[in-house]
Order: sequence, then structure tokens, then C-alpha cells
Amino acid sequence: MQNLIANLAKDALQNYPALASVQLDDHFAIPLALVPQNSSAAVVAQLTQAATTVSSSVQANGRLTLSPASIDFALNNYAVDWLSWAKLSLFSTFYPQMCRSIQMRACIQYSLTRCRYRYTSKYFSDEMEYTSRQFANASIAPTSNVSWIPGVRGSGQPLTALKELSGMLDTCDELQTGFVLWCVLQLPSRCSQRH
Repeated sequence: MQNLIANLAKDALQNYPALASVQLDDHFAIPLALVPQNSSAAVVAQLTQAATTVSSSVQANGRLTLSPASIDFALNNYAVDWLSWAKLSLFSTFYPQMCRSIQMRACIQYSLTRCRYRYTSKYFSDEMEYTSRQFANASIAPTSNVSWIPGVRGSGQPLTALKELSGMLDTCDELQTGFVLWCVLQLPSRCSQRH
């Protein structure tokens, strides 16, 4: 699988030189719910080796990016230790999907089918502060040019209320981080309402 992913990325970057980057998303992971208990550290190491293999074989020169789940969620649920991957400069930019609600955190442990949740700007703001601190404390070499930009869910299931989306974008503006939007089926109407 590593070779397949690496070859697809290489093919895209070599044959489409105008392509800004190839991005792997949060499916580049191993769900820890599917592995035996007490083996998560080995699975994290295995996935880190897979990321290293893909990154080194692609030789993307800063054009390989990753959109993982938020730091703790990615590590504790999907064996993705993307902070250590940042230290290793495996990807040039990380776009963490910082849109999970506090209610969803609790639901993951039980059953999503019985749980209602929505995305909140308060949780987003807390996650932004946490991610900023963790990234700063990760001792990532300034010369590596590795960065992170928060990912924001614009709409989808459930819809992010415009008030919550505006609060998330305001936080990005205040911290001058920029942002990446996805699931933006209603973006034009939302942007016109925001300004």
C-alpha cells in the first residue's frame, strides 16, 4: 500500500508540474479500534515508518502535505503522530481538521449513532491554542519550513452554523494563521452573510 500511495503521489507531481501539492487526508491512518489492545505504540511506529517511506520515495520537495485529525484525536484513535512527523519533515504542511466538537469527543467512546453533536467555535478556539502550543513545543527546526494551517469544516453533516463558522474564521484572523475550508457546499452564501 505504501508503494501504491507513493507512486500515485510521484505520478501526480511529475506529470502535473503546476500542481501545488499532493495531500494525504485523515484516511492515511490505522484505526486503533481495529488492533489488539496494548499494541498501539507498535502501530504508531509502524504508521510512522509508512509515512517515512512514502515521503522519502516521493521526494516532493515540499509538495507533500497531510490533513490529519486534531493532535490527540489522530494519535489516540488513528495512530497518527503527526507532531513527530513534523519534526521529521515528512510533510511540508499539516492541515489538521480542527472541527470536532466536545460532544463528539465523548461520543467517539460510546456510539456516534446515539449522539447528537455540532461544531462549536469555542472548541475550535481551544483546539487552536492547544495545537499552537504543541507545535511550538515540538522543537521543529525553523529551517525545515514545516508549517500547520487549521482546517475548518464549512458545512456537511451536521451543518456548521454560520455563527460558529464565523467564530472559527475570526479566531484564525486573530491568530493570523490562515485557514483551509472543506465541505463548503454553501460557502458563497455564507461568505456574503459574514461580511
